[in-house]
Amino acid sequence: MVFKFLRNLSKTGKFAIFNMEVSQEFPVSTKHSAGGIRMTSTELTGYAVISFIVVLWCYFKWKQRPFERVASKMTGPPSYPIIGSGFEFIGTPQQVMDSVFKLFNGYEPRRLWLTSYFFVTISKPEDLQIILNSSKALDKSQFYNFFKNTVGEGLFSAPVHKWRKHRRLITPVFNANLLDQFFPVFNEKNRILIENLKKELGKTQPFDLLDYIMKINLDIICQTAMGYNLDSQSNNESEFTEALTKVSELDSMRIYKPWLYPDVIFSIYRKFMGLQNIYKMLHKLPNQVIL
Repeated sequence: MVFKFLRNLSKTGKFAIFNMEVSQEFPVSTKHSAGGIRMTSTELTGYAVISFIVVLWCYFKWKQRPFERVASKMTGPPSYPIIGSGFEFIGTPQQVMDSVFKLFNGYEPRRLWLTSYFFVTISKPEDLQIILNSSKALDKSQFYNFFKNTVGEGLFSAPVHKWRKHRRLITPVFNANLLDQFFPVFNEKNRILIENLKKELGKTQPFDLLDYIMKINLDIICQTAMGYNLDSQSNNESEFTEALTKVSELDSMRIYKPWLYPDVIFSIYRKFMGLQNIYKMLHKLPNQVIL
């Protein structure tokens, strides 16, 4: 820090300038007065941030009151601030699935919190019938948006106003005469499934039956809906089948990992895992068939 002094020497009529350098450093802080209490700018900023968080938390709790009243009447896994019951879904996909079965078998009806989202899970057919017959339960949750990259905005993920229109258009197509035309396709694909399952006979190692079921369903859908014979049951190196398997695992995993909910973070995660082009690979075949 440099101080400069300018002094008038009256006798000589000249000015003299003195330079003095000070090497010692002093902390500089700006003081503000608030109600007689002096605080630095850093302290004011900290108090402002804390106050904002408290107000935001109070607003959040106020908005959650109806759900918390319902949740208090049900049993379920413990819930923690911000993450909810997220600890129940930490581990490998197999461990997560085991936790889900264990969790759902222990409570009836069941409550579940994932971050700020409240879920009620049911397993009784009579309860499910009430929900399916209710016009108030047509709106889909935000989690369906996670699958839009995979299936687009069709019957599975479309909002109610679009879903109603599409359903009216598609319903007349599913009649008995049309379905009878698909039976040769069903029989052919089932024959291939049986031949593939015979290869597992005599083996002592367990196998995943879902792999076979997914392939036959995929073949039937492509053959009947698009007129394209994918034949994934006979072709074990199908790029489309591999992409669909990875995308299904990726979208399902995103549901129980709250830190992947924001699209930006999910996009970064895909790039980190080398899956940034996985959706393009998945859509390549349908685009070729349609176009």
